[in-house]
Amino acid sequence: MISDEVVEKNEQLLSTGIWGLATLRYCDPIVDSKGKPITLPVIVEKFEPFHVANVDLKEFIEKREYFTLKEWMNVLINTVGLNPEVYTEKQKLILISRFIPLVENNVNLMEFGPRATGKTYFYRNISFYTRIISGGVVTPAQLFYNIARRTIGEIGLKDCIVFDEVAKVRFPHPEEMMGKLKD
Repeated sequence: MISDEVVEKNEQLLSTGIWGLATLRYCDPIVDSKGKPITLPVIVEKFEPFHVANVDLKEFIEKREYFTLKEWMNVLINTVGLNPEVYTEKQKLILISRFIPLVENNVNLMEFGPRATGKTYFYRNISFYTRIISGGVVTPAQLFYNIARRTIGEIGLKDCIVFDEVAKVRFPHPEEMMGKLKD
């Protein structure tokens, strides 16, 4: 269970989710008419998010003018948990280019490189609106729209879909999926 006050202050908890530090408290369980407990006797009483859940873009844009281009690039690289001081200018530009699918519609990016070079790390740490698919079966219903459940798929909910280790991803009907992805 979670207190209404915590949800009002952190609305993303019930939709996209956010990481944070929670204070839990034991309470009396709610029971049904037969006396059987229907909820756990624990409530989230307080919550402190680890990251900024609500960004004021206007303020962000206003503060940009106080930074040089190099300083701003360092800020952006630092936001994903990387140390900008260890990268060359070219490497920084490559890292910054990874933001493009998150800020521009209909941009496709393919990134190839050896293991442990930060490709997945970046997308995993940049936004909750990124979905990383690392293997398994992926259906059109999962990606586009599930008619049976009447739910929007990942492409409609997320800003960026990443197929990590694409050789491990399987499509049950590849020709159907290719047509939908082209469209």
